[in-house]
Amino acid sequence: SKLRKNKSTDYIQANYLNEEYSKDFTHGEISKRSKDDYKNNEQNTNDADVLLVVDIHNISWKSYYSPVQDEHLVNGYPTYHQYIALNKLSLCIEYIFENHKNKKLCLVFSQDEYCENKKKLFPEYKSGRNKECRKYMVETKDGFTEKEVNPVNDTSKALSFLPHCKISIPTKDAETDDIIATFCKRYSEKEIYIESSDKDLWQLRSKSVHLIYSENPLTILTKDIVLKKFYNKDNRLIPLIKTLIGDASDKLVGVSRFPRKLIKQFSYDNYKGKIKKGLSYVRAIAQTDSVKQKIDKDFDRLVKLHSIVKLNKHLSIKEEYIEGDYSSFKKFLKKRKIKQPRILTLWILG
Repeated sequence: SKLRKNKSTDYIQANYLNEEYSKDFTHGEISKRSKDDYKNNEQNTNDADVLLVVDIHNISWKSYYSPVQDEHLVNGYPTYHQYIALNKLSLCIEYIFENHKNKKLCLVFSQDEYCENKKKLFPEYKSGRNKECRKYMVETKDGFTEKEVNPVNDTSKALSFLPHCKISIPTKDAETDDIIATFCKRYSEKEIYIESSDKDLWQLRSKSVHLIYSENPLTILTKDIVLKKFYNKDNRLIPLIKTLIGDASDKLVGVSRFPRKLIKQFSYDNYKGKIKKGLSYVRAIAQTDSVKQKIDKDFDRLVKLHSIVKLNKHLSIKEEYIEGDYSSFKKFLKKRKIKQPRILTLWILG
């Protein structure tokens, strides 16, 4: 959802490049420094051998909902989720360094806007996803005041001082999934790791694009994992499969009681990203008339649904380079009583 600038926080503002979308938007509390500290620097990404793309929303909420024994309050406000997010990032960096020695790494943070276009096609899309956060009595100069935790802002702030980083920003309405998909296409010649548990991003898996899930132990997406979730090893078929079986987490309804055994027969050559071709193929191999009738009845709706579940790799995005500030990073951690992750520190220091 959109973040608005208010008296209690200081957001870095960025403008849409397209004049048609002249409204301002914010991409989280990336820093309290001035916008002049951020500059476009394509050379930073081009020089890197390996790119680690981090879904800020995903890692923020994962960290916030992680089971903890101690909430670690500082002046009444929790900081455990910032600590967990930094450690998740450290696990990814450690894995990349072990498998890509003497390689230059660049981090790319991606954070989305509220996507109105998809909501227009399917008003029920991602409905009921308002996540509730606990409120705390926080000590301030004027006494105690009630404050609600904002995991995305907190994590963004914790990551704002890291060097060798970029922020990918959409120029129009876009979701993080589509932003990351566009970024992967833009740098298709590089080795890319995506830190996210979002299964929509599984579509991007390839020889050079790896999905990494920063739990301990760290998990790398494999064909067997794709098979277990989507009944077929070929992750390129995921948009077609999700169109047919729906997605309960996003409130998207597919074909009622679609037979999962049929999905095992799917072949990408009979789909190739074209939904009409894919539906015609599925209808041809369907063993019952009821499946064929359901596809015929919902054909137009399924075509619209496919446009939502298939990632858009052709967005207009810009990249802003973050000037790392290690001394500020140390002060930030000390103030919040967060222990520095060793691997992250070594990477920062080069």
